Amino acid sequence: MSPEKQHREANEVKVSFGNAQQILETHESSETGMHEDTMDVGEDKGCSVSSKQPDRTWDSYFDDLKQYKEKHGNCLVSSRTELGKWATNQMREYKYRIQKRRSSMTNKRIEELEALGFDWHGKYVRSRKRLRQWYANVESLKKYKAEHGDCTVPYKYTQNPQLGKWVHNQRREYRQQCEGKPCSINSDQISLLDEIGFVWAARSVQRRETWHKFLGELMEYKDKNGDCNVPQKYQNSHSLGEWVRRQRDRYKTRIGGLSSTMSDTEIEELEAIGFRWESKMQLIREGQSRQTSKTNKNHNLDNQVSHFRFFL
Repeated sequence: MSPEKQHREANEVKVSFGNAQQILETHESSETGMHEDTMDVGEDKGCSVSSKQPDRTWDSYFDDLKQYKEKHGNCLVSSRTELGKWATNQMREYKYRIQKRRSSMTNKRIEELEALGFDWHGKYVRSRKRLRQWYANVESLKKYKAEHGDCTVPYKYTQNPQLGKWVHNQRREYRQQCEGKPCSINSDQISLLDEIGFVWAARSVQRRETWHKFLGELMEYKDKNGDCNVPQKYQNSHSLGEWVRRQRDRYKTRIGGLSSTMSDTEIEELEAIGFRWESKMQLIREGQSRQTSKTNKNHNLDNQVSHFRFFL
């Protein structure tokens, strides 16, 4: 063997020994810092995602995940990135631990990840396309609000039919979460929608908007006619006359002790503009009834006087 070849082999032996020494030292340090709740594996084993960076620890990846959460509002890291591969590895280790298999997942790690809002099952991580579409719809909803002033997108929104259906689906998923049923929406997404003024109960909002629309028409009627006694068959707006009648019926139901959809706010707003809970016809009938009662009373009194005179 040539001296040059012998020298090269000697250097390779030194490098191999140096790597082995480093691995041994790493293994010893991991055993020294092992937590009591670790299942068969040292605290630092399985922390690095890539063999190119074996010196990265679990805590360093966790710090990166915290920074990602602060920036994006969630822990849904793309699996194509190094941090995403690490997150996927945490899901797998957690699954192993649940199955009572060898795992590097400890109680402490579970607590830290759950405190950060980590998704163990990775529903959206496995469906990147749907996640990207969800956030794209959020941006479309923001544009809708900037144009219309609210987030009440009609179900059949002609300009963007997909947005109307998506808004409807978010309400359905939210109801399922409130009822404790499986759903595809998480607390971070709910908070994000709350921030932009998302309306979770569309029917009640629509009813309030319709109610205030008629209230505005009633105020215009009063300015023109001096009162709120809209005829039921009002020539200019049959619907306004019918709406006024319904308000009186709702009020009568409420004061009668029965279940009614009329709120205190609605009562206050109507009374503030001088609304009378008795219709004009009711007032006329009550006046006629009082007049008839008064006439009958006077007639009875006259009869009593005549009877008294007869005996005199």
